[in-house]
Amino acid sequence: MADASGGGRRSWALVAWIARLRDRWRRRRALRNGVGRRGERVAAQWLRRHGYRLLAANARIGRDEADLIALAPDRRTLVVVEVKSTGSTRRDPVARVDRRKQQRMQRLAAAALRWPGHGATVVRFDVIGVVLEGRRVRRLEHRPGCFDAKI
Repeated sequence: MADASGGGRRSWALVAWIARLRDRWRRRRALRNGVGRRGERVAAQWLRRHGYRLLAANARIGRDEADLIALAPDRRTLVVVEVKSTGSTRRDPVARVDRRKQQRMQRLAAAALRWPGHGATVVRFDVIGVVLEGRRVRRLEHRPGCFDAKI
C-alpha cells in the first residue's frame, strides 16, 4: 500500500511540473507573438512612409501566409514581405526565411497577382528585420528582392 500512495504523489508532482512547463511556454509564446505583431506594425508604417501602398496584412490563402503585401512606389511591383522581429541581433533576418517559407510566399504571390485592382505585373520578395528593445525600435533593416522566384 505504501508504494501505491508514494507513486500517486510522484504522479501529481509530474502533472504539476508539466503544468508549470506549459504555462511558461504559453507566456513565452504570448511574448513572441506580441513582439511579432509589433514588428509587423513598425514594418507597415515604414513601408507607408517610403511610398508603398499596403494591400494586405497577414494575408492568408489556404496554408500560405505573408505578413504584408504592398504595392511598390513604382505601382507596378507587387511586394510580398516577410517581417522578422526579435529582441536581439543574434541572427540575420534573411537567414530565418527558409526554403519552405519562400515556397509559401511564392504560391501566395501567384494568387495575389490575380487580385483585381492593383495593376501589378512584377513580383518581388522582401524581408524586413525589426530589432526591438523594450518599447523602442533599435534597428529596422529592409532587404528588397532577398530571393528570386519564378511565378
